Amino acid sequence: MNLNSTAIIDVENIKPGGSFYRDFKLANDGTLDIKEVLLETTYTITDDQGDNGSEDFGEHIEVEFLYNDHNMDEIIY
Repeated sequence: MNLNSTAIIDVENIKPGGSFYRDFKLANDGTLDIKEVLLETTYTITDDQGDNGSEDFGEHIEVEFLYNDHNMDEIIY
């Protein structure tokens, strides 16, 4: 299995209320079917000006919907 990107969304200049729509493609390059795919994300906080205290702005980012384009009727949260 492979993913065509290492960073799907760059949130460097995101503003409150902003939203993004991005596509990414997972490919099964193997010979066996995959029952389910579990995605895990990580992020790094860089406080360039040192004025955010202990605030973790990553807690305010939400991914709402993910669709499988082979089955658009099924919403994956």
